[in-house]
Amino acid sequence: LSYDDAVKQDKRLISIMKQHGLKGTFNVNAGLLSGNGNHMTLDEAYALYTGSGMEVAAHGYKHLHLANVDSAIATYDVINDRVELEKLFDTVVKRMAYAYGNYSDSVVDILTMCGIEYARTVTSTEKFDIPNDWLRMPATCHHNNPRLMELAERFVEGKGQSTHGIDT
Repeated sequence: LSYDDAVKQDKRLISIMKQHGLKGTFNVNAGLLSGNGNHMTLDEAYALYTGSGMEVAAHGYKHLHLANVDSAIATYDVINDRVELEKLFDTVVKRMAYAYGNYSDSVVDILTMCGIEYARTVTSTEKFDIPNDWLRMPATCHHNNPRLMELAERFVEGKGQSTHGIDT
């Protein structure tokens, strides 16, 4: 499970996930931890994610469309988010979700230079395959997918895993 933006609903979501023994990745924009709108403050994010058993990953310091900005700005947005999250949560951050799902080959190169090992896109496959390209990792589905429960049941039952490209 992967959720973005460090929003206040994450508190309830993490509580539900813990009740059911689920783990997840929360993609955080360190530059938006201001408490404005639905975003958490820095203190709220620290209190929620620290010790939660959930992974914290980068999502871009200011949630930019990385493929649409100058490469220097994109690099700064990625590395600054990583550095700030590592300081805040006292952990190594090597994972990311692209803000708006927006990326390009040059953005993938930037992530590699910034030490990011995998990055999630917004592409939904409805499959459980191991990614071919960890820096262009698709999602299985999104929370509003009408087949969400069917896919969840297939996953729990161990059905749907691909073997050599053949859906089982």
